[in-house]
Amino acid sequence: MTDEISVGHSVRMRVKNALEKAAYQERRLFDADTQPYTLQERHEAEALHAEIASLVARADTFNRMVIDRLSKEAEDNAEKLEQLRRFRSAGRIKVEFAPF
Repeated sequence: MTDEISVGHSVRMRVKNALEKAAYQERRLFDADTQPYTLQERHEAEALHAEIASLVARADTFNRMVIDRLSKEAEDNAEKLEQLRRFRSAGRIKVEFAPF
């Protein structure tokens, strides 16, 4: 049952992430006059978003490694099962640029 909850949580997080990306893309499509950032600032924001996306991908890979290890160790150890549960429920880091 734990796997079903974590799969559902994972799906919700992916959908939420996809919606956040879509909202960001829509904001980028507004007329330049309505955007508070200059062209140079927008380029910098895009570069920062690319770096953040790379770090998020690395963090996801790391998290999968830890979950795989804890899952194997939890087969024989109840303490590891609790660590796995806490690790899965920890959530994600979100980085937003301030709107103004």
